[in-house]
Amino acid sequence: MSRLFSRVLPIALVALAACGPAAVGNYFVPTAAVVNGKAVPESKIAQQLQKAIEGSPQQFKGPAGAANRSDAQRQILNQLLRQEVINQEAAKSGFRVTPKEIHEQIMQLKSGNFKSEAEFNAALKKEGFTLAELREFLRDRELSRKVAARVTKGSEPTDEDLRAFYEENKAQFDQVAKAAHVLICASFDPAAPNCTPTPDDEKIAADVSKRAKAGEDFAALAKQYSVHAATKEKGGDLGFFQRGQMPPEFEQAAFALNPGEVSVPVKTQFGLHVIKLLAKGKTFEEAKEEIQQNLGEQFLQQAFQKWLEDALRRSRVKVNPKFGRFDQTTLTIVQREIEIESQQAGQRDQLPVGGGGRTEGGAP
Repeated sequence: MSRLFSRVLPIALVALAACGPAAVGNYFVPTAAVVNGKAVPESKIAQQLQKAIEGSPQQFKGPAGAANRSDAQRQILNQLLRQEVINQEAAKSGFRVTPKEIHEQIMQLKSGNFKSEAEFNAALKKEGFTLAELREFLRDRELSRKVAARVTKGSEPTDEDLRAFYEENKAQFDQVAKAAHVLICASFDPAAPNCTPTPDDEKIAADVSKRAKAGEDFAALAKQYSVHAATKEKGGDLGFFQRGQMPPEFEQAAFALNPGEVSVPVKTQFGLHVIKLLAKGKTFEEAKEEIQQNLGEQFLQQAFQKWLEDALRRSRVKVNPKFGRFDQTTLTIVQREIEIESQQAGQRDQLPVGGGGRTEGGAP
C-alpha cells in the first residue's frame, strides 16, 4: 500500500534546479511568486521536486536534464498559483477546515488502506512525506472542494442537456441488455472460478427453464433455485450490462433473446444459467441517472475550470524572474526569452545550461 501516497498527494515529475542565494530584483530566493500580495514560498516547490528526484532521477541527467528541471519548476508553480487563488477565495468566503476534519480524513485513509499505524507511517516515510505535508494536502483539497461547490452552483445540466446527450449517444445505449438469471450448480463455490454441473443440476435447470417459459414467476424461481447469492433475493436481476462484461456463452444467449423471453439452460464456467431478458437497450428514463452523473461531473469540472481561469486572470501575479514570467494569455508561467536564448546557445556550444547567470530585476 506504500504507493497510495503517490496517488493521493501531488507529486511533480521534475527535479529541483540549482539557485543562488542572491536577491533577484525585489524578490528574494525564498519567494517563488506573489499572488494578490500573498507570497508562494520556494520551499513548496522544493518539497515536490525533491521527491521527483528520488522517483525519476534519470529524467534530470544528461543534456536534457537542465531543461527538464526548468520545465518542472514552472509546472509545479503553475499548480501552486492556482491553489493559492483557491485558498484566497476560501478565506474570502469564510471557509475553513478544522483540525478535527483533517484528523477524520487521516483516520479514514488509515482504516481503508493500512492494517496498522506502523504500516501507515512506513508508507508515509517511503514516499518521503511528513505528516504535516499530508495534513496540508488534505486541507487544500477540502478547501478546493468547498470553493468548487460554491462557485459551480447552478451549473448542473438541464433535462434538455441530458436528452441531447442521450440522442447523440443513442447507439451506445442500444448496445446494452438487462437480464435476470437462475444459476444452478449444487457444488457452487463463490470463491472458486469454476463449477461443474451434475446430471441432477441439468434436470433442475431444464425444469426451471420449462416452468419459466410456461409463465411461472421467474423471480420466485430464482429465489428458490439460484445459488448466486448476489442476485437471488432480487429475483435474479443482474441489471444492465454491455457486451464483453459477461461470459461469452451467457452474453450470446442473452442478446439473442427478445425482451420477456427465457433461454434454455446455458452452461458457463459458473454452472447452468436460465436467463430471462428483461430489456434490450436503455430508454432515456433508464439512462437518465447515469447521464446525470457523468454529464453532471463534466459540467461542474468545466464550470470550476472557467471560474479558476477568470479568478487567475483577475489576480495580481508576480513571478520571481528566475522561474520565468506569467503570461496573461495562457495563464501559465513561460520561459523568459533570455533563458531560451541562453539554452539554445548552450546547446550549440554543447555546454550544460546552468541555473546561474544574469537575471532580470523587478516584477515581470
